[in-house]
Amino acid sequence: MINSTRLPGLFYITLVLNLLNGPALKACTIFFGADSQRVLAAANKSHDNLATQFAVYADEEGKFDRIYLGRRVPQGFQNAGGMNEHGLWYDGADLPERNDIANHYNKPSIQGELCEFTLEKCKTLAEVRTMYETYYSPHWQGHSMWGDATGKSMIIEYSNNDVVFLDDEQSFQVMTNFYLQDTENQKWKHCYRYSTATQMLLDAQGEYTPTLFRSILDETHQVGIPPTLLSAIYDLKARKISLYRFYNYDESIVLDVDTLLEKGSRKYDIPELFSGIALDSPENGELVDSDAVLLEWRGEASDYQVLLSIDPDFEDVLFYTAVDINDSSTRSLALLSIFLPFSLLSIPKRYSLLMRKMLVLLILTPLMFSCLNPLFSPYESSNQEHELLIENLDASTTYYWKIQTEVQSGIVNESLIRSFQVE
Repeated sequence: MINSTRLPGLFYITLVLNLLNGPALKACTIFFGADSQRVLAAANKSHDNLATQFAVYADEEGKFDRIYLGRRVPQGFQNAGGMNEHGLWYDGADLPERNDIANHYNKPSIQGELCEFTLEKCKTLAEVRTMYETYYSPHWQGHSMWGDATGKSMIIEYSNNDVVFLDDEQSFQVMTNFYLQDTENQKWKHCYRYSTATQMLLDAQGEYTPTLFRSILDETHQVGIPPTLLSAIYDLKARKISLYRFYNYDESIVLDVDTLLEKGSRKYDIPELFSGIALDSPENGELVDSDAVLLEWRGEASDYQVLLSIDPDFEDVLFYTAVDINDSSTRSLALLSIFLPFSLLSIPKRYSLLMRKMLVLLILTPLMFSCLNPLFSPYESSNQEHELLIENLDASTTYYWKIQTEVQSGIVNESLIRSFQVE
């Protein structure tokens, strides 16, 4: 057991070391799994740009319709992964830099990113492989994982003089930020994120669910500098994407890819799509009275839909509409005004004055300049309170519930799933 009296010191030392490490900590975790029912892929993306976006490209001559996840940059939009209309998906992760990448076999080159060109032109993994065998790309300071709706996946990275293809040897694949083909730098393979994701997928014994993938994202997210700002779960068969911001896995944005592609090309700012949903009561797994249960939650939308089911997959759903709202927006401000002074005073006195000043500056600077705070999410849960009383429940039954609201056609904001048991 960790000695709780040492936690402040360990925390501050870790923080300073993270600052010194800088860009090397841009950690990404990418994984894929397919069973008889689902084909799922997921990614945790860590960087220092809060302007996360997704971009829809549709009705372009000679190109498949597609959606990219990424972020807004001065040059426009920078993609980090995506899926096309046929359920072909890819995502990438940074690798240690190398300077030996060259076009040794005089392959033809294309203008732009080969991964983008491939998503525009391909339907299957076999076509992806042909594309990378045919064309040269200089952009190999990372590797990519690809998967298609048939349930096959592969990882592509640069080896000695050309790209190599790592086919899936089982029903899942994982990659993080080390070369899987690197036989010289074995130390990079001691990655807790890679080990954690691999073990959790092994423990699933070939059954992969969105709940499992969400748990893996939660276990492997990056806290610190930079944090995990965007996470995603892709359903390649259903062509849906669930988005999470700043490693809060209790609230998601669900994209219906087909609907969004029909609406045409457009870029969407991801943070603006969330309403700060937080479920309050009953607690997950709580035992409730058989007469009635009061569901309580928070969120900024003016109306929500309550989904209730005895099926955890919500295949048989009872729908309710709830509009009761109470405003308690001053609560979080009061808590912050109490917490901040004590957090500053809690810095251990045994550290030098200079160190204490540095730590205070690290805490205060993001608050003063409203820039990315690497320690605390800038996205708070809402304080708009909602409730709904549900009566006439079946005794000795487990119910599952979640809250959702339609942001616009093809985009739904929803909570995680909770359950309660009726006496």
